[in-house]
Amino acid sequence: MKVANAIYLDSWAQGRFKLSDDEYYTLLSIASQPPLVGGPGVYTARAMTEEYASNNPVMVRRNLQENAALAPKDSFSFSKAYPNPASNLLSIDYTIGDGDNAVFSLYNISGQLVKREVINPTEVKLTINTGNLNDGVYFYHILVNGKIIVNEKVILIK
Repeated sequence: MKVANAIYLDSWAQGRFKLSDDEYYTLLSIASQPPLVGGPGVYTARAMTEEYASNNPVMVRRNLQENAALAPKDSFSFSKAYPNPASNLLSIDYTIGDGDNAVFSLYNISGQLVKREVINPTEVKLTINTGNLNDGVYFYHILVNGKIIVNEKVILIK
């Protein structure tokens, strides 16, 4: 709730209605959570991202599918993060084209960004050190060329 409210106070409450990419994707991550998990901030995030129409809780999933359909075919692929649950390391196998820009972002249950890694197109595996993170449920997404291609959940247990 605090993260969504802080973004609101720093943007809309000041008359700035265009969100930065970081603000938007943080709110999108919060909006995709069930209210019982994410708390009242989920409603603020949903309103600010306009991803949820009334009585339509599948809008975020549909938007992700539309974004994936618009992306260049076969220019990239990503495995789901493994192992899941993870303890100290989290891995994702991938391929991306030389011209693709890809970023991995990991958010805690409150929607706070806890890790961000630029994905190197010359490699085939991303390994994230999660040893300094608390146990719990986390959400990650992978952006390719500014569009969310992967949006998944991972559990950390030490």
